[in-house]
Amino acid sequence: MKLSTAIVPVKKISSSVSRDNFAEDKLQQLAELILKVEGIINPPVLKRTSLESYQVVDGDFEYYAAAKAREIDPLKGEMISVFIIEPENEEFLALQIKVLRKRESDTQQLNAIPKQLESLPQQVENLTVKVARIAAESDTKKVNVALEQFESLTQQVENLTLMVTQVAESVKQIAGAVLKQPEPKPVTSMATSTKPKNYNSLTKLELTKLASQRNIRVTTKMNKPEIIAALKKADAAQ
Repeated sequence: MKLSTAIVPVKKISSSVSRDNFAEDKLQQLAELILKVEGIINPPVLKRTSLESYQVVDGDFEYYAAAKAREIDPLKGEMISVFIIEPENEEFLALQIKVLRKRESDTQQLNAIPKQLESLPQQVENLTVKVARIAAESDTKKVNVALEQFESLTQQVENLTLMVTQVAESVKQIAGAVLKQPEPKPVTSMATSTKPKNYNSLTKLELTKLASQRNIRVTTKMNKPEIIAALKKADAAQ
């Protein structure tokens, strides 16, 4: 499997997005939930900036919530599950993120359209009554103003229709780009080619880091023998 979760220390992660962009109460809420289940169901996506440091590529809110969890309970919040972008999958993960975020943005736009359309019939009805009243007064100037308002409503309908068409076309283009992407060439990871002679000589944290580098899934509840068993199982499979 080319993509799997890894576990890294929260303190080794940084973000280029300011924490001030997120409501503190929302971070607090998610942080408490992370601590209750001792994990996060939507891991942030990271890239390596050095051998033992990472930067958030996607999921800054989730990262700051994990950082908040660590502030609340340093022991339970020490580690976090993440996806790490490696050279062999960087291009495709970046494209996947783009597709997912674009879909989310398009969904928000589409959800807003019914609310905008909902008010149009009432606006048309109000204008119709207004024009009828103005016509009875034979006030040409007011009639012309009302007609301009009708034209404005017509333009709103056209803009909403165009928005739906553009969103649909955007989804098609992104989906087409995904389907046309060639299969990535396998790259041998330096982390997977280097294996220590004696796993027992390593600490639990060192074993966890090694498993993370080799894309071996490790949970915070696993003890040292269980992590060693997972590493040896991966060795045997190669």
